[in-house]
Amino acid sequence: MRYVRNFSTPPSTPPVGSTKALDRPNTPTSRLNTPSSVHDMVSVRTSTSVDVMQDWFLGGREDEILQALRILANHRPELVEQISTELCSVLTVKAPIQKSKKSDCPQQPVSDAAYRQKPILQFLAPLFICSEDDGIVEISVMRIGILDQVSEVHYRTEDASAKAGVEYEATSGTMTFQPDVSVMSFTVPINSRYGWNPTTDFRIILDDDESLLNASLDHYLRKTRVKVANLDLFPTNVHEEHIKVAIETSPPNMDAHYAPYFHMMYEYFKWNFNNPLVGKRTCRKI
Repeated sequence: MRYVRNFSTPPSTPPVGSTKALDRPNTPTSRLNTPSSVHDMVSVRTSTSVDVMQDWFLGGREDEILQALRILANHRPELVEQISTELCSVLTVKAPIQKSKKSDCPQQPVSDAAYRQKPILQFLAPLFICSEDDGIVEISVMRIGILDQVSEVHYRTEDASAKAGVEYEATSGTMTFQPDVSVMSFTVPINSRYGWNPTTDFRIILDDDESLLNASLDHYLRKTRVKVANLDLFPTNVHEEHIKVAIETSPPNMDAHYAPYFHMMYEYFKWNFNNPLVGKRTCRKI
């Protein structure tokens, strides 16, 4: 018995053979905005009418159509390739999107504003450490940015707990960075003092004045500190060998055979009077 559509009520789908789709509101079960079919999957399975199947495919629910295609692929795998070929012949298949390579992208020229930015000058580290026995300390300054021009900067030392002429020698000068040069260094002489002394430090500053040429200074690393460590024994190194032998024995033995007391006391007073301020206080104490 052939199925005959009842047109007494407005059809929910276009008549069989018609390619004009009806505008219908979206439903939660359809993501492709396709019209709903009056037939469900059960009626399609039990029907032998081609019109019923065509009507269901045109307006059926998306999930039911996908389920039917999966069932067809499982039971009739030989038809999958043929169906795919037919669909590709009638549908416009978009070409896959090709990701552009970096080499395909046009290179943006560097703007004049970027070239007008001055390179930044700064010390290589916020703190340098040396020993008074080193004799000198090497300080490095680096330049960051566009290095196609000459840059100049003036540097100078400044006292802190270490005093110029005592722990170190005052140093100043001008560094000239030639094109493509990013790091330059200079040295500061370090003095070796008599006897034991505490660790002291001094500052080195890059001047931001008219001597600064084609450069700007970093906000923080325009200054750096140099710590001068003292490795001498207390009070002096005159009896260094005696003290080492006394310390290396187990247990430590500070008998007169290893550490001459009177000679060490003499070096202690000598070290005190070597500093005028400490010498005055030592006399008052005595």
